[in-house]
Amino acid sequence: MSRSRAGLTQRELATRLGVSQAQLSRVEAGRREPSFLFVQRATRACGLEPSIRLTTADDSLVALVGQQLARAPHARLAALIDGAELPGLRRALEASGRVDGVLIGAVAAVLTGGAGVPPVGVVELVAGAGAGAGAEDALQAAGWSPSLLEAPFGELHARQRWFAPNSSTWDLELIAAPAGTHGYSDLAERATTLPGVAVQVADALDLLRIAHASPWPADRARAIELNVVLEARRLLAAAAA
Repeated sequence: MSRSRAGLTQRELATRLGVSQAQLSRVEAGRREPSFLFVQRATRACGLEPSIRLTTADDSLVALVGQQLARAPHARLAALIDGAELPGLRRALEASGRVDGVLIGAVAAVLTGGAGVPPVGVVELVAGAGAGAGAEDALQAAGWSPSLLEAPFGELHARQRWFAPNSSTWDLELIAAPAGTHGYSDLAERATTLPGVAVQVADALDLLRIAHASPWPADRARAIELNVVLEARRLLAAAAA
């Protein structure tokens, strides 16, 4: 994750660390357990500083994420969102499909297996560089109306809200370059198209990168469940191997 956030290739980071690319590949793939010293060196080689937090042990989230991963994508949303809110959310996701973009935020976290209840109100989308005015025209033609660009942190995580027609409780937010990423092209490399979802969804690893770097407290709080999702995915992949 540190390497992706720094925009380094595997070869570039291996060179900085003085190890072979094959060694680094084994660590990243989970086939070799690195020492804490190696993790510390690798993180600093990416221009970041590692930090450790002690929290109360709680395995309940592991079970909840396991249940979510066993469900189909839309069933994951239905398990956590009030039924009266689902039609508005589905309309927002359908509208997202009109934009060449990648879904991020709380709704994307649920679709990838997260178990945190997303706050009602917004679907976050990173629009591709080629979307431009065409995306705006498509949204306006469908009855969506834009607000002014919000940039309280400068260009970092600047966002524009699009209000849904018919006073729906779910709006869209277009974000050019989420914190911790290099924008659409970066996220699109790992994004997936899930069954029944009209828009590409960012990978849980990239959602975690955003959570760690975001200036918004609600985004940072999502890091715990995303770590659990990634670990659950790793265990499922190891069991299937």
